[in-house]
Amino acid sequence: MASLTERLRAEGMAQGMEKGMEKGERALLSRQLQRRFGPLDPQLRHRLEAADHQQLELWAERTLDAGSLADVFQDH
Repeated sequence: MASLTERLRAEGMAQGMEKGMEKGERALLSRQLQRRFGPLDPQLRHRLEAADHQQLELWAERTLDAGSLADVFQDH
């Protein structure tokens, strides 16, 4: 049976890995958007920084077919 310290360490490592992956997703999406649509305004950069994994994934998928940044970031 794992000690409390070991469990907390494992949970911390898992959370750190998740945050690292999310940071990488965010950086990749930002580069893709800038390459396709040009510089991102501060409001869109803020939305990217505040987004969770699911939101980043949705925007990344939309980027493939979007004709504009508005198409990527539409709310519905």
